[in-house]
Amino acid sequence: MRLKSLEIQGYKSFANKSVFHFDRGVTAIVGPNGSGKSNVADAIRWVLGEQSYSTLRGQRTADMIFAGSKSRPRVGMASATLVLDNSDGSLPLDYTEVTIARRAYRSGENEYLINNNRVRLKDVAEILARGGLARQTYTVIGQGTIDRALSLRAEDRRQLFEEAAGITYHRQQRATALRRLDETHANLLRVHDIVQEIEPRLRRLQKQARRVEEHRQLQSHLDELLKIWYGYRWGQQQQALHQAKARHTFSQQRLDEARRHLRQIEARIQTLRARQTELRAQLGDWHAQSSQLHAQAEALQRELAVGEERARQLAAQRQEYLTEIQTLQATLQQQQEGVDRARHTLTEFDRHYRQAQTALDEARRQLTAHQQQRAALRKRQEQAEAEARHAAHALTDQRARLAQLAERLTELQNQRQEQIAAIEQAAARQAEVETRLHQIRRRLAELETARQTLTAQADDLRQQQNRLQQQAAALAARQAEKEKELASLRARQDLLGKLRADMSGYHRGVKEVLQAKSLPGIRGTVAALLQVPAELEIAIETALGGRLQDIVVNTWRDAEAAIAHLKTRRAGRATFLPL
Repeated sequence: MRLKSLEIQGYKSFANKSVFHFDRGVTAIVGPNGSGKSNVADAIRWVLGEQSYSTLRGQRTADMIFAGSKSRPRVGMASATLVLDNSDGSLPLDYTEVTIARRAYRSGENEYLINNNRVRLKDVAEILARGGLARQTYTVIGQGTIDRALSLRAEDRRQLFEEAAGITYHRQQRATALRRLDETHANLLRVHDIVQEIEPRLRRLQKQARRVEEHRQLQSHLDELLKIWYGYRWGQQQQALHQAKARHTFSQQRLDEARRHLRQIEARIQTLRARQTELRAQLGDWHAQSSQLHAQAEALQRELAVGEERARQLAAQRQEYLTEIQTLQATLQQQQEGVDRARHTLTEFDRHYRQAQTALDEARRQLTAHQQQRAALRKRQEQAEAEARHAAHALTDQRARLAQLAERLTELQNQRQEQIAAIEQAAARQAEVETRLHQIRRRLAELETARQTLTAQADDLRQQQNRLQQQAAALAARQAEKEKELASLRARQDLLGKLRADMSGYHRGVKEVLQAKSLPGIRGTVAALLQVPAELEIAIETALGGRLQDIVVNTWRDAEAAIAHLKTRRAGRATFLPL
């Protein structure tokens, strides 16, 4: 075995990774004081498992890690790796080259690795001890070590020789074996004490064991009885299952019928809703028409009121015109009387004029005497003629005014006839509108009644739908419950069928005889052949007990053949009842 290389990183003064190769022969490390020569030897000693920090010139694990300098910070881990040539097999490892590494962290934790596999310090120490590299073999000799070795006593020097010869490892193994033997002896003493302590309780434990065995037998008998009881209950549950299936079928039919009825009701509700929508739309149209008719009626009423007011005004104007015509007629009559008087006066003047002319003719000679009288008469004549002309002009004006009043009266009479016709038409239209409005109101009342009826029917249908839905939910819940009971009964049926097929609950001998098809005359067990009323099953079962498993055979020979079969097969015992 030979040291091939040493790799150091972060250990004491070696901050960077440093590798030392050791060739064959002697390798010397030369350098000034403080260059780290002793740190190389300490690193080798540290890798080999040295635990004394005073030997490594330190006080704790952190002293083994590079503490930093002015130019670079400290590191958090120290690592050293030894590479050993194991071609001669000095170390008990199947490798020609063995790598031993040790790592230390500032938390105080240390790691040991052999060929990059993490191991314990004890494993490293044992492997090195078997290769002659124990910590006390003086593999690394420092300053003053030779002087200390020469000054040792004989006993200490003997220990040094034994370590050098490799005997220390075996001594340690012997000490470990002796320590384990002592621990085993102590454990044996403790076991002996425990046995002495438990031995007085053996009788009680035996009694408890017998009780447990009795309990097991009773439990087996109880299991058999429970199986029989479960068989009886299985039969009852089968009947209940058939009844539940029938009820389920009937309920399913009712549910399907209710669903069909519900779908019909929903379709009818949809139809009624569509009809209700149409009626509402038609009602809206009728409301719009009614509003239009109301507006037209109000407009006609306003026109009628205006026409009536105009008729009243025209009647008042007609009355005024009639009064004025009567006044004008009286004035005209008075003027006519004045004209008549003027004509009469004029006639008299003509007569007087003729008389005067005659007198003038007769009394020309009296011209001078009568000149003034004639002038006066002429003046009176001129005045009378002027009055006659004025009366004629006034009569002409009155006649023209009378003609205008007659034309105005005719025009007013025509307007009155037109207003009367318009009033009659408006009254007819108002009557027609009122009739149509009455019809619309009656139709609206009918539609409102129909809507209320449909709403009541829809409410009834909703209530019926809710009841049907509740019934459907109840039927569904009941169906789920029945399905759950059916699943439970089926599971129990499968279990009981399996128990019946396996003949679970029967004694071994009974099971062997019943399963043996070659034995003649086997009728079956008393439990299988006995038929009792349902209300007496529990009483009969309690009274017979284990006799229910007795086997009924035809003859004694059949019973003997079955017994011989049980003895041949060593299958237990059974009780036979020959007929």
